[in-house]
Amino acid sequence: MIDCLIVGQGLAGTCLAVDLIERGMQCLVYDPGSSITSSRIAAGVMNPVTGRRHVKTWQAEVLWQKALQFYRWLADSLESEDLCVDRTIWQVLPDAEAEERWLVRTGDPDYHDYLDADLHALSLPGLRDMTCGKILNARQTDLPYLVHCGRQYLDKYNALRAEQFRYSQLEIKRDHVQYGDVEARNLVFAEGRQVLANPYFNWLPMRVTRGELLVCRIPDLHTDAVIKGPVSIVPMEGDLYWVGSTYVRDPEHASPSAQGMSELRQGLERMVDGSFTVEHHLAAIRPNTRDRRPLVGAHPELSNLFVLNGFGAKGASLAPYCTQLLSAHLRQRDPIPAEVDILRHWPR
Repeated sequence: MIDCLIVGQGLAGTCLAVDLIERGMQCLVYDPGSSITSSRIAAGVMNPVTGRRHVKTWQAEVLWQKALQFYRWLADSLESEDLCVDRTIWQVLPDAEAEERWLVRTGDPDYHDYLDADLHALSLPGLRDMTCGKILNARQTDLPYLVHCGRQYLDKYNALRAEQFRYSQLEIKRDHVQYGDVEARNLVFAEGRQVLANPYFNWLPMRVTRGELLVCRIPDLHTDAVIKGPVSIVPMEGDLYWVGSTYVRDPEHASPSAQGMSELRQGLERMVDGSFTVEHHLAAIRPNTRDRRPLVGAHPELSNLFVLNGFGAKGASLAPYCTQLLSAHLRQRDPIPAEVDILRHWPR
């Protein structure tokens, strides 16, 4: 009997599996290896402030410390290159009202570690001149590379089955679960959008959004900073940039759309001064929670079934913290904080 069966090898499933295996637990991950999932195409930018009013991300101090430590540890465990690097984010301030909001926020002492107090006239070759604020202590995690290295790691330990998990084949016993020839003490669903079809957790208040992005070649632009305006421009390799993303609630499909292409191109044209070429147009569905908090914990009636989900667009910053919470709970029954525990949504 193994310690943990994990469904899903996106960011959450990868981090949890490696964490448990490195701590001596036996794990098996089921994941078919689709190339188009939110973890495999996301930019992985960790922005400590959010929204038009530049509000600090929930638990920013805790999340940033946990993430930096965890990604360093994970890179060592995966024997990979650095997974997380420092990034400057230039926030475009398009008018006097936006500039005033920035200056008001930077006057708050709680934001001195995250926002530079000055307004900057940003002038870069290949970019239109614009007024920007500078976001500090931002980072970027290479999520596609992380998931790729994680898959190699799981293969190495014979801890991966490249198959679709079938709920109908699951048998739940008193103190374990059985799935085909596998017996496990615990089962964790870290399956992203598929949780909506999960018969054990379909009561969770989830909604899905479709995000579309472009991978563009911008030959005149040379920067290692993220530029956040009508669209976000995120450096990749050479003159390739990730450009995104759109936000469509309750989408009818998961495919790239003509409307998404138009929206992204128009946003990019407002920011760059020169030509660009669209190399790829991609889309993925990501699950979000209505209270914008992650979902971690055990089913209230089936104590050996767990969920790890609901990161939305903040997976790179939330995954390390939530992974470690669930890992500690699985190993030594440490309590899960109420603000992320799925019990807050149980329809009693």
